[in-house]
Amino acid sequence: MDGISTLSDTEIEKWLISNKGHRGKALSALSESLTWRKSLNIPNLLSTDFSEFEATRMLQFSGKAVDGTPVLILNGAQRKIPKDFKERDKEIKFFFYVLEKARVDGIFKDQLIVIIDRTNMSRAQQSDAASIPPTIIPLLQKHYPERLKSMYIFPNSTMFWMAWQMIVLLIDSNTVKKISLKDNANCLVALIDKEMLPEKYGGSRKEINVSSQIIKSNSIDLMSSSTTSPASSINVSGTTPTVPDSANQKLIGSPTTVVEAISGVIGASVVYSSGIFGGLLGGNVKGTNESEQKQVVVEEIWCAPDDLEN
Repeated sequence: MDGISTLSDTEIEKWLISNKGHRGKALSALSESLTWRKSLNIPNLLSTDFSEFEATRMLQFSGKAVDGTPVLILNGAQRKIPKDFKERDKEIKFFFYVLEKARVDGIFKDQLIVIIDRTNMSRAQQSDAASIPPTIIPLLQKHYPERLKSMYIFPNSTMFWMAWQMIVLLIDSNTVKKISLKDNANCLVALIDKEMLPEKYGGSRKEINVSSQIIKSNSIDLMSSSTTSPASSINVSGTTPTVPDSANQKLIGSPTTVVEAISGVIGASVVYSSGIFGGLLGGNVKGTNESEQKQVVVEEIWCAPDDLEN
């Protein structure tokens, strides 16, 4: 098989484990992942310049847990909102660039722990990031099987918890069991060695603070920006994503009730953005069936400001 030489025996075994020892299913799943890796063009990906994303320090490996598992931290507040579809596609590529580079560097050999820090995310960042978990996590399940040891997401809130109840419908049940929602970062103290843990999480490792620069760059008017609509995520048709004005107003505004929030978006026909998303997921996606309507609702609740609950 083309590309199988790039995977270690330990990695190949993961497909067998994820398919409960069924060789035929494991071989089929492995073949599909090799095709996906070929379409992603890993060698070219590793030579791509992602300096603009690396500079934000939004996604980086941060040492190891006490059991030796590498830790990958996604800091939502340090993520710059993509200016257009091309930059959005490159951001997704950057995520896999980080994983593949860690594989090549010997950091990511077996499993990893993922930490998603939502602290101090602006409303614009929360709104724009709504489609990321339902996009990234299924790809990790499919093409990096049995590699996620655990995931921690914090801080939790009522609005985020409600969004999460819909996100989990798009994720494999075995993966869901590995994901924990936490109120704060206190859980990390027992999980990661103090010298490996950044100071802001209670550890002793110093980090460069770039949050103020990111916050400034994210101070945009979403109402006047068609390229940063929170519902624009996946489409290979090349068409501009369209959302009814009423739905846009509810997505960006502060819905007074969850019922109002859901009813304003559930009927919207949302065409998602272009580029690698479509190629990674295997075709055009339009928010018309039940599963995809759930995705739209996820985005609606996710982007509602957390302070509504207070």
